[in-house]
Amino acid sequence: MMHALDVHDATNQAQLFFGPVIGEDSRRLNATFVREGSPLELLNANNGMLTGFDRLIERQKKEIESAKNLIEKFETGKQFVEMYALNCLEANSDSMETL
Repeated sequence: MMHALDVHDATNQAQLFFGPVIGEDSRRLNATFVREGSPLELLNANNGMLTGFDRLIERQKKEIESAKNLIEKFETGKQFVEMYALNCLEANSDSMETL
């Protein structure tokens, strides 16, 4: 829901303010003029959308945390491979063995 004077204004407001968030797809981004209302009513009417954004934010935060954990595991694995190679190099220089 948005604050607008008529249908044309509602459509322009939707494109201007919600277009960058929702995308310009006319199926998802549409507007109609229902009635005049106050800005406080507008905030309450959009509460569902705000809650939806909160859920999306939380989901993305969890995915980011999961990705960070996976990156940490990869970095640990890389370090083990590097340590193994260095240990082999050191053992090789001590005993002059070759692989």
